[in-house]
Amino acid sequence: MPSLAESRIDVPLSPVAASEALVPVLQEQGFHLAEDAVPGAAELGFFAKRKVLRAKLWGAARITDNGSGSTIELGLDVAPNEPGGLLDGKRNRRTLDELTEQVITTLGAR
Repeated sequence: MPSLAESRIDVPLSPVAASEALVPVLQEQGFHLAEDAVPGAAELGFFAKRKVLRAKLWGAARITDNGSGSTIELGLDVAPNEPGGLLDGKRNRRTLDELTEQVITTLGAR
């Protein structure tokens, strides 16, 4: 069963502003930026540490100009080299849905 969850959000901010605004939302949702991730960048890597009965998660955000703001593409999956489980797909979808709703609320998605 695939465990990758993806979403796409249009926001009325420039790509740099959207990327910078996304960082605190990720942190509020319990994610940590990857070492090479820089707020304001067009791509951000992020992760959530392993929990009981839950593998470490790895996520990516790609922010692009859509002409009237930005499009944020989010993806969330089990981190590489982590053992997967039967419910990972559903858990990842639920986690990404919560993150997406928070991004919409905070960044004023259209």
